[in-house]
This record gives sequence, structure tokens and C-alpha cells, in this order.
Amino acid sequence: METKEEKSDISGKFLDLYEIRKELVNIEYSLSLVRKNCTTLEINLKKSEVVQKALEKLDEKTKIYESCGRIFALSSKEEVLNNLKNNKKEMIKELDAQNEKKKTLEGNLKEKGKEYDEVSKQKVGK
Repeated sequence: METKEEKSDISGKFLDLYEIRKELVNIEYSLSLVRKNCTTLEINLKKSEVVQKALEKLDEKTKIYESCGRIFALSSKEEVLNNLKNNKKEMIKELDAQNEKKKTLEGNLKEKGKEYDEVSKQKVGK
């Protein structure tokens, strides 16, 4: 028969497992959001490159309209290309930041997984 101390020790380990599992789920959720952000940024970068190449092929006399929210404004080719380049630079910076965040979260996930395994082995051992 188990004593009260043994029961509280066992319930404490289950609580530890629960807390670690909860942290694992939070990390996995954050990681899925970061991966989604990376994918979106990569797609937008590719779209930007396609648009930039298409604009570069146009002659200077061609009218180009740039999106400003729901409105399209007549702009010069040079201005539109500069805006695309600036947006591309910002997306690259954001992608780098998201990739760093992803590496950090993957490391945290690995550590918490090991911690979960250790605590569960201790629980099973007793």
C-alpha cells in the first residue's frame, strides 16, 4: 500500500508531465505558425521576382499602375521597381528573422521532448 508521500510524489510527476506536455503543445503551435509565415514570405518573394522581371521587360512609355490599398495609382516604372526592391529587402529580413525563430523553437522542442522523456521514465521507474 502506498503512503501519502508516495501518492503526492506520483501526482507531482503526473503534474510535471502535464506541464511539460502543455509547453510542448505551445511550442509546436508556435513552430507551425512560424513555418506558415516562412512559406508565405517565400511565395511572396517569388511573386515579387516574377513581377519585377515582367516590369523590367516593359519599355519606359508603358503606363504602370501601382496598388495603394484598394486604389491603383499611375506610377513611373522606376518608382514601382524601387518599391518592389524595397519590399523584397523587407521580406528577406523578415524571412531571416522567422528562420532564426524557427531554429530556436525547434531547439526548444527538442529540449522539452528530452525533458518529457526523462520525467516519464522516472515516473515509470517507480
